[in-house]
Amino acid sequence: MTPGPNCPLVRFPLIDTRDAIELARFLASEYGVEKFNLFGREDEFRVRISSLDLGRIRLVYSTCSVRSEIVFPADDTIRLHFGMGGSGEARLGSIRLRLSEHNAAVTPAYVELHERLEESFERLVVRVGEPVVRRKLEAILGTEINAPVRFEIVEDLGHPDIGMLREFAIAIARSQTFVAQASPTVQAELGQAWLLALLCGAPHNYSAAMAAEPRAAGPRQLNNAIDYIELNWRGPLLVEDIAAAAGVSARSLFKSFKAAKGVSPMAYVKAIRLEKAHRMLVGASAPTTVVAVALACGFHNAGHFARDYREAFGEPPSATLARARTLMRIRSRTGERAGMNWR
Repeated sequence: MTPGPNCPLVRFPLIDTRDAIELARFLASEYGVEKFNLFGREDEFRVRISSLDLGRIRLVYSTCSVRSEIVFPADDTIRLHFGMGGSGEARLGSIRLRLSEHNAAVTPAYVELHERLEESFERLVVRVGEPVVRRKLEAILGTEINAPVRFEIVEDLGHPDIGMLREFAIAIARSQTFVAQASPTVQAELGQAWLLALLCGAPHNYSAAMAAEPRAAGPRQLNNAIDYIELNWRGPLLVEDIAAAAGVSARSLFKSFKAAKGVSPMAYVKAIRLEKAHRMLVGASAPTTVVAVALACGFHNAGHFARDYREAFGEPPSATLARARTLMRIRSRTGERAGMNWR
């Protein structure tokens, strides 16, 4: 059976095979897997794996038609599991985790992971290296961290941030339009948002430190952050980069923006980008489109851009552009008449 256009991440395949030897070579080269078993009839076997990188986050979709067992080595990968169909089990030492479409589970880094998956089990896994998570946490806390980030082994993550990640991961995997249009800027910022949601939603050895009340940034530090945003709004803007430019932790930056601006730093970035888009549309003096302006200002989805623009300026971006084009035509005709020689 050939995957349809709505199959998750169908445009980004890593492997689609009925050959167990080909699968073994792939798992060994891609994930360092040396042990796996397949159970079932050989003529019924098929496995599909696809992958999409969003910044330093990797989203992996996989399904296998027969029951399987696989052992992942103890590397630096943190995995957030979202089942989409069927059921399975993950084992870390003596601890067993249920994997299904009704729960989300996190498996920590530096622990050997044994998986037992039932036939036709279908899932998405968000994979990220522990050093990447640690750097993100250092930016949030504003201090150097020497010990690894160790997530608790949890099989049912009910935190709202994890629920948001699940819905968004599945939407991205199924939406070929989003994947095709996403710019590097959007992908980098999306990956960072996922890291923050993971650190907030899944318990780990630094959760208490994250919950502590941060110190607010001073007025000069806040102004430095705003200046940095104004200078760099076109490219990827990460909270830790803004915080580093201001000389404060990301948590202090959040607190200060909320107090002074009433919004988070990234919401302020979006407001700046909307203002830049508004100026581009108002001053349009050459052929352009709303989509081109949206992409130039860091918005990947024209529909979401139009919604946010209407909320900010009281009209759709197409209306602003149409008015600018009308004014341009009027000025052009006025200039033509002014340049005529009457006899």
